[in-house]
Amino acid sequence: MAERLGLMEAVASGFAAVVIGVAGACAGGDNGPKILAEHDPNLGGQWVTPKNGETITGPYEICVKALVPEGKSPVASVQITAHWPGDKSPHPKHPDAWSILETVKQPNPKGWHCTVADFGKLGAPPGEIELSFDVDNDRHERKLAPSGGRKITFTP
Repeated sequence: MAERLGLMEAVASGFAAVVIGVAGACAGGDNGPKILAEHDPNLGGQWVTPKNGETITGPYEICVKALVPEGKSPVASVQITAHWPGDKSPHPKHPDAWSILETVKQPNPKGWHCTVADFGKLGAPPGEIELSFDVDNDRHERKLAPSGGRKITFTP
């Protein structure tokens, strides 16, 4: 599967065309990961930041903790995703797909997978932004939104 370029990397490097992944909508195809059932206990995660309903005004660090039971396949990456009014994917079959802010492969020293999102630079209008994350293990399996989503308010 081709490596996806996160939105923040694309903005930072000045690419005119941003590759926006289809977070879960196209997963599970020929080369995509196997999507685990919602109740599957082998892969999970929980939010660290932000709090649900939080208001942010500028660049913000989004952090999650991926969870894997002892003896199960380790985490390979965490995709941190977002969606806001007017956010459109260039994928013709999935125009409302969520944007992948970043695919984080290594946790920080606290064991969290984090990214800094600057929603103003990403073109988000003031208002509500939905956040989510997906966890992948090294067996090419994915748990979609293991802790549900978060809603924040962006006020530049």
